[in-house]
Amino acid sequence: MPGLMNPKGEPQKAMSQQQAPVGGAPAAAGGDDQAAYNSLVGNAANVLYNPDVMPGILRAVQMAPNPVEGMAAAIANVLTRLEDSAAEAGQEFSPKVRAGASKEIAEMIAELAGPKGAGIHEYTQEELGNAFQMASANYGMLHGPEGRGKALMQKQEPMPQQGAM
Repeated sequence: MPGLMNPKGEPQKAMSQQQAPVGGAPAAAGGDDQAAYNSLVGNAANVLYNPDVMPGILRAVQMAPNPVEGMAAAIANVLTRLEDSAAEAGQEFSPKVRAGASKEIAEMIAELAGPKGAGIHEYTQEELGNAFQMASANYGMLHGPEGRGKALMQKQEPMPQQGAM
C-alpha cells in the first residue's frame, strides 16, 4: 500500500517482509487478519528503522519521565501514524491486529533503545507488558470513545482502585 511506505518510498531492510511474525501475531488469524498484521508490522519496521525517524523516536523515549512511559508513548504514536496513513488508503485494522502489531512495535523499540542499540534502557518483559498497557490507554485517549479504536486490546483489564495494593 503506497500510503504506508516511508516518505522516500524506499523499503527498509530492517525486517524481511517474508519473515514469519514473532510472538505478537494474532493467534489463529484468518488470511485477512494475517495480511493486515504483516502489513502493519512491516510498515512499522519501515518507520522505526528509517534513519530520518528513528532519532526522534529514541529521543522521545529518552526524554520521557521513565523508559516505560517513553515506550508507551512511542508505541501509541507510531501505531496512530500508521493507522492514519492506512485510513487514507481505505484500510482499517481490527483490535486483534492492532494488539499483535503493538507488541511487535514494542519489541522493535526495545531493541533500538536497548544496550545493542542506543543504550537508553534494557527493557524487561514486565516493563514491555507495562508499556503495552500504557500504550493501550494512550491510544484510547487519542481516539476517544467515538474514534476508530477504543484501545489496542480487545478487552481492557480493569484499573486497580487508587490506594489498593
